[in-house]
Amino acid sequence: MKIAFQFESYTQKCKVLMNYFVPAPSTTTTTVTTGHSNTIKYQKRSLPVFEGDMLRFNLFFREFERMIDNDETLSLDEKFFALKSMLKGEPLRLVANLVENAVNYQRAKEILKEKYQDEKRIAILLVEKVKSLPVINENDINELEKTVDEIKCLYREAVDHKLDSYIMENIIRPAFLSKWYSQLAAQSGTTCEKLVEFFSQAAKECIRNREILEVNRVNVSTYNNCAFCGQNHKSISCNANMTNIDRKDIVFKKKLCFVCLQGNHRAGQCKSKYVCKKCGKRHSFLICTENIVATGSITAPGNVAVQTVPKNLYGDPTA
Repeated sequence: MKIAFQFESYTQKCKVLMNYFVPAPSTTTTTVTTGHSNTIKYQKRSLPVFEGDMLRFNLFFREFERMIDNDETLSLDEKFFALKSMLKGEPLRLVANLVENAVNYQRAKEILKEKYQDEKRIAILLVEKVKSLPVINENDINELEKTVDEIKCLYREAVDHKLDSYIMENIIRPAFLSKWYSQLAAQSGTTCEKLVEFFSQAAKECIRNREILEVNRVNVSTYNNCAFCGQNHKSISCNANMTNIDRKDIVFKKKLCFVCLQGNHRAGQCKSKYVCKKCGKRHSFLICTENIVATGSITAPGNVAVQTVPKNLYGDPTA
């Protein structure tokens, strides 16, 4: 009887392994509805594996309960065997020496929960991860998006582990804010949840703005030459016979930067420190409509033919 019992237990263990761990070919299910047959192909979902990441234990254990613990067709020792098969490293060592029976199964679950659901350790771990995040650089869209995604993941993990409001609002929220501080973020993100949502929307806005700049860059690439005369030189060096008002109208229509006359950004985003040497305002001298002195004579506003001004007299903001 003893040998038969051991053989039966081994057979059941093999059955568990075969059901859940051996990759099975795609299973096909055919349903017929109102004369039409629908074929659905699916594969059995593999069981999760837990290797000791405390922040992933809740997710792992929920999956284990859904797929194994709540399965009434399995005995408790079979469930314990399945649990051990899903553990690696430290988690497995904690329960490996327990004999597979109903009492030890419950004990093993309590050991794992005690170890990996320690609220204080989880809070410390989450705070350390938040503080180790890089400071966000709005000019690096890839890193910005990556960091904001990590902020959202850490926030969801904090919520999932039910961290108390003090830790959320007085430790994690300020740490998040330090990564992308602005007065608007501080005002809009009065709670941790609102701050994370603000970061998410702000990141989307930055990405949209960058996409707009890329489109403008593509558009201006059609103007490989001067935006004013089409010749092979910089727009800032153009000496064509046209008034500054004409040039300003072209710049406006082609949506070029008023400072450097390039088309991949606007004047407010231009990195050039150039200011007009004629009037001191922040725009190219080629589109300046103020009264200026050119070749020794006073000209009327807006009617300056800049070809009479020596090249580079007023500087090149693109240089």
